[in-house]
Amino acid sequence: MKPSLNKVTKGLLLAYGMGVAAMPAAFAEEALDESKLEVIEVTATKRSTSVQETPMSITAISGDFLKENNITNLQDMSEGVPNFSVGEGISGTKVTMRGMGSGENRSFEQSVGMFIDGVYMPRSRQYVSPFLDPQRVEILRGPQAVMFGLNSTAGSVSVVTAKTNPGDDFHAEVTADYEVEYGEIGTTAVVGGSPTDSLGLRFAYKHQGEGDGYFTNRRNGETLGAVDSDLMRFSAVFQATDNLILTGKVEVADYEKSGSLGETYGPNGLDGDDNKLNYEFWSDPALLDKVFDEEAGMYIDNTNVVLTADYFLGDHTITATLGYSDFEFQFGTDLLNSEGVFLLDGLDTSLFETYEQTSAELRWASPTGETFEWIVGAYYQMSESWQENPGLVPLTAIGQGAFGVPGLIDSNAFVSEDDLISVFVSGTYNMSDDLRIIAGLRYIDQSKDVAGCEYGGYYLADIPEYLPSEQSAGSLCTGAVETYLDGGAVVVATPEFGGTHDVSEVMPELVVQWDLNTDAMLYGKVAQSVKSGGFSTGGDEYDDESVTGFEIGYRSVLADGAAELNATVFYNDFEDLQVGAFIPNEDGTGVDGITNNAGTAVTQGLEIDGRWLATDWLMLNASVAFLDATYDKFTTAGCAAGDDNKEGSIPGTCDLSGENLANAPEITANLGATGTFNITESMNLVTSASVIYSDEYYTDGLNSDIGTQDAYTKINAQIGLESVNNTWAVRVIGRNLTDEAVLTTSQSLMGFGAGHAGYLAAPRTVTVQGTYKF
Repeated sequence: MKPSLNKVTKGLLLAYGMGVAAMPAAFAEEALDESKLEVIEVTATKRSTSVQETPMSITAISGDFLKENNITNLQDMSEGVPNFSVGEGISGTKVTMRGMGSGENRSFEQSVGMFIDGVYMPRSRQYVSPFLDPQRVEILRGPQAVMFGLNSTAGSVSVVTAKTNPGDDFHAEVTADYEVEYGEIGTTAVVGGSPTDSLGLRFAYKHQGEGDGYFTNRRNGETLGAVDSDLMRFSAVFQATDNLILTGKVEVADYEKSGSLGETYGPNGLDGDDNKLNYEFWSDPALLDKVFDEEAGMYIDNTNVVLTADYFLGDHTITATLGYSDFEFQFGTDLLNSEGVFLLDGLDTSLFETYEQTSAELRWASPTGETFEWIVGAYYQMSESWQENPGLVPLTAIGQGAFGVPGLIDSNAFVSEDDLISVFVSGTYNMSDDLRIIAGLRYIDQSKDVAGCEYGGYYLADIPEYLPSEQSAGSLCTGAVETYLDGGAVVVATPEFGGTHDVSEVMPELVVQWDLNTDAMLYGKVAQSVKSGGFSTGGDEYDDESVTGFEIGYRSVLADGAAELNATVFYNDFEDLQVGAFIPNEDGTGVDGITNNAGTAVTQGLEIDGRWLATDWLMLNASVAFLDATYDKFTTAGCAAGDDNKEGSIPGTCDLSGENLANAPEITANLGATGTFNITESMNLVTSASVIYSDEYYTDGLNSDIGTQDAYTKINAQIGLESVNNTWAVRVIGRNLTDEAVLTTSQSLMGFGAGHAGYLAAPRTVTVQGTYKF
């Protein structure tokens, strides 16, 4: 999959033509002595600070940048952020930071915690929804202990949505975009204003749809993978008194993505006569309606409500945040089809999930500028979740002869109830104007009650229909088994498994920050963080995952404020790493999932980033990350084909000790340039180009050759016109101009060498975008 010189050359030429060919030579002499970079404010410490004075490895991306570059979701955004990746898979969305991410089991919380307006979003599919009117996104690398709590062992992502404050003038903005290759249309509208001096209101709406998708079903020529989504948000900021500000929002998301999107590929693959990763597959979901009540695809409904109160007690600030989230997810796919030349006619499978969460946080922050500053707080979270994934494997005539039945049925049901309470404190001792010590800890107490079971069997004649419901899962497998028995199937359920998993941990953090001068800062940080254990959807109990992270960072402002240069060295030691693997089952007809703790893993490396306002028309930026992420000990991994010589400690497993973690390329980099040129008194030409590089990496939990993504180079670029007063803009935005087919995640399908399922990121896209502000 390595890019050919021809592809890279074509991409560079196209980027050059779109982004930099229009640069007038006269502007090259207009160096701007007094120009300064925009100061980017973040809230990673629960106070507003600039990126350059925040003692952690952090990348902040503005909402304007996301919109102007047609970056619509976290997966698109992650490709330009070294040591950060987001990829879709059949088991969930895989989020990785510095080579560390959650394994392949749906019971896992993410190792990278996601927060939207300060409210925790633990389910992996909550990363899928597109951005709607964001103010900024903050990516925090490394263990987050005190301010972000449980389940942020690798880092965290904080999305802050835009608000209209009391006193702001009326404003409205409409953005429309059209992707010329696949026909996707997007429309975003934002309206805000202050009906009174004490109230600011804002409404945002976004629609995506009408496209064809970029996957082709060779069976019938249909195009699949199109997105159809509607997102709405209403927010209000109310100055109730001189000392009290209330902020609230309600947002609703309805997201759909069509088709069976996982490609089966590789030797002995079952994707018709193709078996290649090429945005094409053979799919016949004719029997999917027996286990799924929609067309093949992904369906998400999400509702979030947040209310925040800020009370100012003198120079102190007391903040209370209430959050509510209601999340529903459905996924149905025909994962493979052998056209009747193998044992299987197909693999029709589905996944149903609901998640409901209520949370509350109370913080008290002291004034800044004192010798000793502090923040204390308490947090409570209550959540309930349910999952079920009925699957159907119809057999060909050969398969029926081998097994004596027309097809097989398999599923599990899984419910969980969580209660979590924690208290935290962070103090800053300013030893002098240049030296400060920041110390904090968080105590967590969590109780996770889990119950589940598995059921499976075979049918003798007509396929019995079973559409899962939360009610049947509430009684675990009883309702499903009875339904199948009534349909003439032979089904057996395992005894109910589960229990209570308790977490009681103290997570400390210590930072020493030294201002070398007014424009440079050096810091050292050590932190310990924990990710809770529990029970897998297959019944395995696994322990808590913990990490001790060390970090030394340098932050500097150069060229009288026109440039920045930052560097971070890090070392993270993970213990009881939570991993999932698939091993052959005893009868050789498929795979069983096992979930356990891998022992230890180490991620270490170097991150460097910088930006330079070279002139009043040219901005340059660059970032590069060097990563060494390996298992110190992992003796119960699944086995890739041909890896029998790596025999693990459990029969059917392999020993991956000393090998790289998945989604952990050794080198990632991003180099970009943005130019703005005044061509008339009222109009500017805007251009940009970026080159994104990634070294090769594994994409599955087996470290298999077939699941390896080769090194690649992507190029993004844009060119457009905008008014000088910023009321309108028209852009042509090209992404992945080298047309790289990049594998984000993959997994082994069956235990007898039936190929891999792979999930590709988007191919080349070119979008025309127009924006008008009222």
